Amino acid sequence: MSAPLAQLIGTGDDTGGVVILEDSIECPAKPLLQHFLNAWSAQGKAVVLVSVEHPLHTYTCPHATLIDGFCNPLGWLGPPAEGSVPDSKVLHTSIAPLDVFVSTLNAALNNISAPKQDVEHDQTSSNNIVNTATTASSRGKSHPEIMLVLDCVSPLVLKYGAPKIIQMLHSLNHQPSSTLFHPSSSSSSLSSSSTSSPHHRASFTTILFIVHQDVHDDALVLSQMEQHARVVLNTSALPAGYAGPHHGVIEGIQKRRSGKVVKTKLLFQTDSKTLAVKLDPADILEKQASIPPPTQSQGNPSAPSPALQPKPDPAANLTFNLRLSEQERIARDNVVLPWQHTGAPSPYAVASSFSVDNISDDGDDYDDEDPD
Repeated sequence: MSAPLAQLIGTGDDTGGVVILEDSIECPAKPLLQHFLNAWSAQGKAVVLVSVEHPLHTYTCPHATLIDGFCNPLGWLGPPAEGSVPDSKVLHTSIAPLDVFVSTLNAALNNISAPKQDVEHDQTSSNNIVNTATTASSRGKSHPEIMLVLDCVSPLVLKYGAPKIIQMLHSLNHQPSSTLFHPSSSSSSLSSSSTSSPHHRASFTTILFIVHQDVHDDALVLSQMEQHARVVLNTSALPAGYAGPHHGVIEGIQKRRSGKVVKTKLLFQTDSKTLAVKLDPADILEKQASIPPPTQSQGNPSAPSPALQPKPDPAANLTFNLRLSEQERIARDNVVLPWQHTGAPSPYAVASSFSVDNISDDGDDYDDEDPD
């Protein structure tokens, strides 16, 4: 596995399961999905690509099984003609009804896994047995690694709801050793429609799809999808003021089989020619945030220094007057306040001819702090 993929979805036994790409209109995850297609195609893995939101010709994945769900999403046009992708056999499907969509995916899965199963049971072809064993998963499964890539499941979630789509994914990624996707016993016909035990039938090793965060207003939808996923990759736009070649930020959460949860944060940039994705550590954002912005004098040498600039006047541009004229100031200073003694007795003062003497008794509790 390439280093960028290992950083995002793990290596060894910590592979497979459901991988969710959460994006928004500000930072689409389609380039990242194309990067997964290129990497898996270069590794020789079997890939089933299903287009729901974009036409198939907008993706590049040689030797992949293509399923077109974009041209006739609701099945109103009837059985469509052969696909428009040259030199490729395209399966056509629609997302309505959902059983038709699931049956098409199972048909593509059986077409890929059935020939390899026959080779494994052929005791006379030892070379083919060795070649098939190299394509088996690292966990010792009898079936090869088959990757299912859905360009977007938001239309399916909006039409059928998150619980039903989760059950659909469970039926396609039913692995007995996995702790993911265990619905209740009262599941719908989608999860119970399997004709054989998961120990004896093939399944998709990895299911990768995109979910648009800004399409689903209810946060519970994303929460339900994330609970049943092994890897969640959230793409977001770069912070304002960032000056760099990157196109977005990836924040990932990996659930490992040991129970450990690993969080990663990376910057990614996409090559417009090769469609390759380059990942860099997110420490660049923290380093750039620690650099103070240039002052006005640094940006413009002719600007005056802050020490020479006049201080702002808080009393300027007010609808009322906060200043006193010279006459008003003199009149204010001549006002005699009640507690001020001018030196001359007031003509209204009454001469006091008596005094008050306080004689304390022996039983009085005299307090120095409260002489009254």
